[in-house]
Amino acid sequence: MFYIHHHFNVPVTGVEADDETYDEALLNKKSYLYNQDQDLPPIHFEYGLAEMYEVKPGDNRFYFFNPFELPIFRKVVYNILQSVNEDPRTVELILYYPLPEFKHFLHSRTPFELINEFTVPKIHGKYGRFAIYRYNGEEAEGK
Repeated sequence: MFYIHHHFNVPVTGVEADDETYDEALLNKKSYLYNQDQDLPPIHFEYGLAEMYEVKPGDNRFYFFNPFELPIFRKVVYNILQSVNEDPRTVELILYYPLPEFKHFLHSRTPFELINEFTVPKIHGKYGRFAIYRYNGEEAEGK
Protein backbone atom coordinates (compact mmCIF):
# COMPACT_ATOMS: atom_id res chain seq x y z
CA MET A 1 0.00 0.00 0.00
CA PHE A 2 2.73 2.44 0.93
CA TYR A 3 4.65 1.77 -2.28
CA ILE A 4 1.59 2.46 -4.44
CA HIS A 5 0.67 5.51 -2.39
CA HIS A 6 4.18 6.93 -2.57
CA HIS A 7 4.86 6.29 -6.25
CA PHE A 8 1.40 6.92 -7.72
CA ASN A 9 0.01 9.51 -5.29
CA VAL A 10 -3.38 7.81 -5.03
CA PRO A 11 -5.66 7.03 -2.08
CA VAL A 12 -5.33 3.46 -0.79
CA THR A 13 -7.34 1.24 1.53
CA GLY A 14 -6.11 -1.93 3.17
CA VAL A 15 -8.26 -4.58 4.79
CA GLU A 16 -6.78 -6.72 7.55
CA ALA A 17 -8.39 -9.27 9.85
CA ASP A 18 -5.40 -10.16 12.03
CA ASP A 19 -5.16 -7.99 15.17
CA GLU A 20 -1.39 -7.89 15.28
CA THR A 21 -0.95 -7.19 11.57
CA TYR A 22 -3.60 -4.48 11.70
CA ASP A 23 -1.83 -2.77 14.63
CA GLU A 24 1.49 -3.01 12.78
CA ALA A 25 -0.11 -1.44 9.69
CA LEU A 26 -1.32 1.51 11.75
CA LEU A 27 2.16 2.00 13.22
CA ASN A 28 3.69 1.78 9.74
CA LYS A 29 1.21 4.35 8.48
CA LYS A 30 2.11 6.77 11.28
CA SER A 31 5.81 6.31 10.59
CA TYR A 32 5.34 6.65 6.83
CA LEU A 33 3.28 9.84 7.09
CA TYR A 34 5.59 11.48 9.65
CA ASN A 35 7.90 13.01 7.02
CA GLN A 36 5.39 13.29 4.18
CA ASP A 37 3.65 16.29 2.66
CA GLN A 38 0.29 16.89 4.36
CA ASP A 39 -1.53 17.24 1.00
CA LEU A 40 -1.28 13.54 0.16
CA PRO A 41 -4.29 11.38 -0.71
CA PRO A 42 -5.54 9.33 2.24
CA ILE A 43 -4.27 5.99 3.45
CA HIS A 44 -6.94 4.02 5.24
CA PHE A 45 -6.94 0.65 6.96
CA GLU A 46 -10.10 -1.27 7.74
CA TYR A 47 -10.13 -3.95 10.38
CA GLY A 48 -12.19 -6.90 9.28
CA LEU A 49 -12.61 -9.79 6.90
CA ALA A 50 -11.86 -9.14 3.24
CA GLU A 51 -15.05 -10.89 2.16
CA MET A 52 -17.05 -8.45 4.31
CA TYR A 53 -15.42 -5.32 2.87
CA GLU A 54 -17.98 -3.07 1.18
CA VAL A 55 -16.50 -2.27 -2.23
CA LYS A 56 -16.92 1.43 -2.92
CA PRO A 57 -17.67 2.97 -6.33
CA GLY A 58 -14.20 4.56 -6.45
CA ASP A 59 -12.37 1.29 -5.76
CA ASN A 60 -10.77 0.19 -9.01
CA ARG A 61 -7.51 -1.63 -8.24
CA PHE A 62 -7.31 -4.59 -5.90
CA TYR A 63 -4.00 -6.07 -4.79
CA PHE A 64 -3.85 -9.55 -3.30
CA PHE A 65 -0.63 -10.76 -1.70
CA ASN A 66 -0.62 -14.54 -1.68
CA PRO A 67 -4.41 -14.60 -1.56
CA PHE A 68 -6.30 -16.28 1.21
CA GLU A 69 -8.28 -19.50 0.73
CA LEU A 70 -10.08 -19.88 -2.60
CA PRO A 71 -13.65 -19.70 -1.18
CA ILE A 72 -12.83 -16.35 0.44
CA PHE A 73 -11.17 -15.09 -2.73
CA ARG A 74 -14.29 -16.06 -4.73
CA LYS A 75 -16.50 -14.06 -2.36
CA VAL A 76 -14.22 -11.02 -2.59
CA VAL A 77 -14.17 -11.17 -6.39
CA TYR A 78 -17.95 -11.56 -6.57
CA ASN A 79 -18.31 -8.54 -4.26
CA ILE A 80 -16.10 -6.56 -6.63
CA LEU A 81 -18.19 -7.65 -9.62
CA GLN A 82 -21.41 -6.74 -7.82
CA SER A 83 -20.02 -3.26 -7.20
CA VAL A 84 -19.03 -2.94 -10.87
CA ASN A 85 -22.55 -3.97 -11.90
CA GLU A 86 -23.95 -1.19 -9.71
CA ASP A 87 -21.33 1.42 -10.70
CA PRO A 88 -19.77 0.42 -14.05
CA ARG A 89 -16.03 1.02 -14.30
CA THR A 90 -12.83 -0.74 -15.25
CA VAL A 91 -11.26 -2.68 -12.40
CA GLU A 92 -8.03 -4.60 -12.11
CA LEU A 93 -6.91 -7.41 -9.84
CA ILE A 94 -3.21 -7.68 -9.09
CA LEU A 95 -2.23 -11.04 -7.64
CA TYR A 96 1.14 -11.81 -6.15
CA TYR A 97 1.80 -15.54 -5.77
CA PRO A 98 -1.26 -16.51 -7.82
CA LEU A 99 -1.82 -20.21 -7.33
CA PRO A 100 -3.21 -22.19 -10.30
CA GLU A 101 -6.65 -22.60 -8.69
CA PHE A 102 -7.04 -18.82 -8.37
CA LYS A 103 -6.08 -18.29 -11.99
CA HIS A 104 -8.43 -21.06 -13.10
CA PHE A 105 -11.30 -19.51 -11.13
CA LEU A 106 -10.74 -16.07 -12.68
CA HIS A 107 -10.46 -17.56 -16.18
CA SER A 108 -13.45 -19.90 -16.00
CA ARG A 109 -15.91 -18.19 -13.63
CA THR A 110 -15.45 -14.45 -14.09
CA PRO A 111 -15.24 -11.88 -16.90
CA PHE A 112 -11.71 -10.89 -15.83
CA GLU A 113 -9.04 -11.26 -18.48
CA LEU A 114 -5.36 -11.79 -17.86
CA ILE A 115 -3.57 -8.74 -19.26
CA ASN A 116 -0.04 -9.29 -17.95
CA GLU A 117 1.97 -11.79 -15.99
CA PHE A 118 5.60 -11.70 -15.01
CA THR A 119 7.91 -13.59 -12.69
CA VAL A 120 10.07 -12.18 -9.94
CA PRO A 121 13.55 -13.43 -8.96
CA LYS A 122 13.92 -17.13 -8.20
CA ILE A 123 14.17 -16.55 -4.45
CA HIS A 124 10.38 -16.15 -4.45
CA GLY A 125 9.69 -19.78 -5.43
CA LYS A 126 7.80 -21.29 -8.33
CA TYR A 127 4.70 -19.11 -7.74
CA GLY A 128 6.75 -15.94 -7.35
CA ARG A 129 4.99 -13.91 -9.99
CA PHE A 130 2.49 -11.16 -10.54
CA ALA A 131 -0.67 -11.68 -12.56
CA ILE A 132 -2.81 -8.71 -13.56
CA TYR A 133 -6.45 -9.19 -14.54
CA ARG A 134 -8.80 -6.56 -15.93
CA TYR A 135 -12.56 -6.26 -16.37
CA ASN A 136 -14.08 -3.31 -18.17
CA GLY A 137 -17.54 -3.03 -16.63
CA GLU A 138 -18.28 0.07 -18.69
CA GLU A 139 -17.89 -1.92 -21.93
CA ALA A 140 -20.02 -4.74 -20.56
CA GLU A 141 -22.79 -2.29 -19.67
CA GLY A 142 -22.94 -1.04 -23.25
CA LYS A 143 -23.35 -4.52 -24.76
